[in-house]
Amino acid sequence: MKKVIIQFSVILFFITFMLTTAKTQDDLNKTYSWNDKTEEVTLTVTVEPGTKELAMLFNGKVSKGNLVVTALDPSGNGECGFCLITDCSLSCGKARDKTKGDKNAARRKGMSSSSSSNTNDGVTKMTMSCSGKGYSYTNNNSQGDFGARGNSNETISNPTPGEWTFVIEAIKVTGDLEVSIEQD
Repeated sequence: MKKVIIQFSVILFFITFMLTTAKTQDDLNKTYSWNDKTEEVTLTVTVEPGTKELAMLFNGKVSKGNLVVTALDPSGNGECGFCLITDCSLSCGKARDKTKGDKNAARRKGMSSSSSSNTNDGVTKMTMSCSGKGYSYTNNNSQGDFGARGNSNETISNPTPGEWTFVIEAIKVTGDLEVSIEQD
């Protein structure tokens, strides 16, 4: 009898461990580096029903080229994005053109938002932020002789359940991108 209880406990522990591991696999933490490369990477995250928040952080540094990240909800609606542009003659991302629109644009109207920009010693720095019911967004970037650097931090409350898609487009990029997508 004792042996059966021990075996049952081990099996129960193993199942609990597997379920916990499966949940954490829906989060993404990746770093990408490019050296004068053009590449498109598509990542997916499954958001389960009942998820309270979907948090997305993009942190990039580009010495040349254009780097564009587009987040799409399960219906193909553009939810957020991140752009670092150093060459206006290059594409600014194909994925943005394919989105079905921003279904939350109306919801975001009337929200508190702010932006600022300044130039010192040939470097332009911009900061934007907005927040409201179920949504918050901040973006900081700077552009100068070094290229472009920036980060975007966005949290969506009660995100649409299903498979979310994140398209990363590097167009002749030399630089790095850190991606962190987590759900709670």
